Amino acid sequence: MVLLDVDQLRFEKFPTSSYMARKFLGISKQEVTFAVCPSCNTLYKVTEILPTRHKCTHVEYPNHPICNQRQPCRTELTNKILVNNGFVRRLKMLFPILSLKMQIMTMYQHPGFEELLQKWTNQITET
Repeated sequence: MVLLDVDQLRFEKFPTSSYMARKFLGISKQEVTFAVCPSCNTLYKVTEILPTRHKCTHVEYPNHPICNQRQPCRTELTNKILVNNGFVRRLKMLFPILSLKMQIMTMYQHPGFEELLQKWTNQITET
């Protein structure tokens, strides 16, 4: 919006949102999304949670000598949401994370990153 005030002809086709900028530049989100248990923060694959189970199965101390300490978390991972023709299960918490490859590529694209790596490897330590 500010760019249009500066020079309307020059910035007329400039993307107006980050989504449109990514689409224009051909940058795709390469992230994996996990379902998160709200109480114990255990991560689950979304494809495993939605079709079958709706409760957390994480056991904090599986080898604990006291039996009641070996109980699963059993916190609900989904909410039941009313829609036009029934109910739909939606996850309570999601955790998106970029792939390791994308994180490394992003680090190497920072200006001077490789020089900083060389500087770190060539440092002299006093022993």
